[in-house]
Amino acid sequence: MSLTRNKTFLTEFLSEERSFLKRYTFALFASTLSLVLVHFVWQVEGGLPLTSLALSSVILSAIYGGKGPAVLDTMITSLGIDYFFDAPLQQIFDSTSSIVRVIIYVTLGISVAVIMDMLRNSLRFMKDQNEQLKFEKKARENVLAIVSHDLRSPLSSIMMNTELILREEKSAEENYKNLRLLENIRNSCKRMNRLIEDILDSVKIESGQFKIDKTQNDLVEAVTESIRESQSAALAKGINLKFDRNLESFICDYDQGRIIQILNNLLGNAIKFSPHNSEVTVSMDVEENQCVVAVKDSGQGIPPGEQDQLFNRYWQSQETAHKGTGLGLYISKKIVEAHGGNIGVFSKFGHGATFFFSLPIKPLKAQDRFIYDAPLEKNSLNYH
Repeated sequence: MSLTRNKTFLTEFLSEERSFLKRYTFALFASTLSLVLVHFVWQVEGGLPLTSLALSSVILSAIYGGKGPAVLDTMITSLGIDYFFDAPLQQIFDSTSSIVRVIIYVTLGISVAVIMDMLRNSLRFMKDQNEQLKFEKKARENVLAIVSHDLRSPLSSIMMNTELILREEKSAEENYKNLRLLENIRNSCKRMNRLIEDILDSVKIESGQFKIDKTQNDLVEAVTESIRESQSAALAKGINLKFDRNLESFICDYDQGRIIQILNNLLGNAIKFSPHNSEVTVSMDVEENQCVVAVKDSGQGIPPGEQDQLFNRYWQSQETAHKGTGLGLYISKKIVEAHGGNIGVFSKFGHGATFFFSLPIKPLKAQDRFIYDAPLEKNSLNYH
């Protein structure tokens, strides 16, 4: 605590802006005091290197006032020592050795002044950067407050009332056109809510507040649930969702909500970029010490030059920039990495893309050998 306080004080002292009068007055005072001290030491200990003692005032002037005052201090102390303390006394530049001593001292003093001035400027820049970071953090917190409350509250109200009206309309079997309009409103609300969630997740990741809550769940059920949630979007384009697996169930530790979020994102992208009346396949298998889930689409694929950038925050291809926010894959990558797994893509341009992620399998204890069933013959489920 004390060390941090001292470091903060030193930083503030070095980076503080001072007036011209203060800085040069201090240099005059420091150089004069230095010569007085040199005179006292010269009287007591005549053999002491006087220039080393005088140089301390140059350092102080550089710390307090910067390069200009330090140079002034250097000139005063160098000439003062040569005039008052170097034989013959009360003469300046009386010999070649005197001139050399003054030149060396001035060079050394100016070097110290330049170094300390660079240090002051660096600390001042760091202080400005720190203030900017604090401002950005505060602005981010304000945005989070707006997004999490001012936007989500009315959005939740719209969704709740839309659901109520939909139930009443469906029960009365009236006005098909109104039903379609209400469903459009609901779907728009869901997309807005997903966007808000992505923004909040992105900010949490960048601030180090993103967490996962792993519990023991069946991964097959999570995949099946995500496929069911994506079914309406697939049907709208006539896309067949297919689930290929060789496991009846797979129980492991993972954050079910977050893994479904990844699957929904991958399936949503696969449906979005696949043509009408095509197929999207989800596969799941155990490979060595990990479980791998993959989503294969029927789109045009991803150019090789863009594949390395897919998981960067806000990055989007120029051809698809209007189709998303550029946060989904970035967040998916962070979720998988938080589980200790990997995420990636295989794609040959013109032949679709396969996005996959893996979750590590912990070594099984004797009492936990039921954690997943024995592999079955290839099991394929089609959702029409």
